[in-house]
Amino acid sequence: MEKQYGGGAPGFEIDLKPGETTSALFAQYRIERLAVANGVKVFGEVMCVLKSTNLPVRLVSAPILLLSELTTLPYNDLGTQNFLSVTPELTKIYFDGGDFKVTTLDLQRSDPTYADSVKNGWAERVTFPIAIKNISNQVVAVASDDVRFYITGDDQEKNRLMRDERWKCLKITQPVLKPGESVSTETSGRDYITLKFLENEGYKPGDKIIAIVGGRIPGTNNIFECYSAPFDLPPLPKGEPPTAANNVNGTSTISAADKTSGNKENSTASSQSQSSTTPAAQSAKQPAPQAPTETEATPQRANGVWYIAGAVLLALLAIFFIKRSRKK
Repeated sequence: MEKQYGGGAPGFEIDLKPGETTSALFAQYRIERLAVANGVKVFGEVMCVLKSTNLPVRLVSAPILLLSELTTLPYNDLGTQNFLSVTPELTKIYFDGGDFKVTTLDLQRSDPTYADSVKNGWAERVTFPIAIKNISNQVVAVASDDVRFYITGDDQEKNRLMRDERWKCLKITQPVLKPGESVSTETSGRDYITLKFLENEGYKPGDKIIAIVGGRIPGTNNIFECYSAPFDLPPLPKGEPPTAANNVNGTSTISAADKTSGNKENSTASSQSQSSTTPAAQSAKQPAPQAPTETEATPQRANGVWYIAGAVLLALLAIFFIKRSRKK
């Protein structure tokens, strides 16, 4: 039997002369949606316009049979499992960026301005390692370099995080933990939560946070996720500079990525974003522009007086010479 499935088109135009071809057109579907087309014939559709007549034309491909590889998920999601214990090391919390220029934990805590910076200052991220231990009786591969976080009760955010991470979990190759073995993100890439993300998500002091760690059973396409117990964060600084320093001429100094994401995307991005001397931090420290003083206008008024006096003097001299010439 034949069954029709509509398709989408890219948001641009391609001009083709007679006999020309293009490979710029493509179709993109979620595998879950294509699964309903398993074993049936489908077709592709492209809308065109004839330049000579400016009339629209609908072009349809011959029916094709989708391969089973295109309609079957490449992973088997085991969902939530208790293969791993996930433990945030909250005694090692420190703040990164903004008013916190020292990223060594001991030096930051011993800074005499630390308490005031937490209360009245701002930072870009709160950073702490996560200890992950294999408590199962089988070998597992762990995505220890990309721990995710969400506020308890926000199931929509939790589901989004796991949906976006399934492909990454499938590609995990290391670290591989045998039963009883552990790894810490302190050695495989620190994890952080962007403070602006917490503010945007409606975080309030006293809210609980949960860490998510994905994993895979080596040699299979079985993936899973494990959660930490809900935990508290210490008192936090603001997630952006004060308005006076942050909104000079209406321009924000916080990047769009820090405003929308609370989780690390990859280890390279993490190492770049954790620099405490970012342009955002530097620009936040620049003093606000001062209004011009009146001393600049004083010389201009003095010059104007001299111009008037000179003009009067020239006029008097002209009158003097005119009267003198008439007497002669």
